[in-house]
Amino acid sequence: MRLNDFREILVVDTEYATPRGEPVRPVCLVAEEFKTGQRWQIWQDELRHLAGPPFPHDPDTLFVAYAAAAEFSVYLALGWPIPRYVLDLYFEFRQKTNGIKSWWPGGSSLLGACAYHGITTMGAEEKESMRALVLRGGPWTDDERRAILAYCGADVAVTRKLLVEMEPTTVSLPLALYRGRYARAVACVEHAGVPIDTETLGRIETNRIEIIEQLVRATDVLGSTP
Repeated sequence: MRLNDFREILVVDTEYATPRGEPVRPVCLVAEEFKTGQRWQIWQDELRHLAGPPFPHDPDTLFVAYAAAAEFSVYLALGWPIPRYVLDLYFEFRQKTNGIKSWWPGGSSLLGACAYHGITTMGAEEKESMRALVLRGGPWTDDERRAILAYCGADVAVTRKLLVEMEPTTVSLPLALYRGRYARAVACVEHAGVPIDTETLGRIETNRIEIIEQLVRATDVLGSTP
């Protein structure tokens, strides 16, 4: 199986806020069709009214992202179906570089993968500043909104370049698609959350200091026993 076996190849990036203990709150999405260059830029108010992606997402489409579980967290928050075929370049970069000292800037992040392949990106400080703007949550000014969309679009552009660099030498597509299924599973697990007995958790938090002191005393007793 090769890239050209897919009718469309969508390179996608999303931005979202992450309220503590809640599903993500989508901010925007940018997607680009790899072959034609057609691009979609969608802000959160429009995203909320879409029953599914406004671009192809049928079985003949390949979904490409860097750390795709993040994008799928947005899909799940919106109630969108998760694509069948996923190429996660984060997995492929890790598969290529695991065990090798991360001497390049950014480690295994998107910036790190681009640095490794000689792809120019925005600086780490600029990226961190934009992430902080997104995570701050709205409302955003018109200028901030344009800046966030441009930032998201820039990640799509470098992910596309990364695909071009990695596909000939690094990506074994049948294995990559198998690994890509894991991104779907991770997103579903994170979206569902970990089942917690909230009543017991509340009692533990309320009595935390007393519980710790009792454990310390019990440990001291065990430690003094011959």
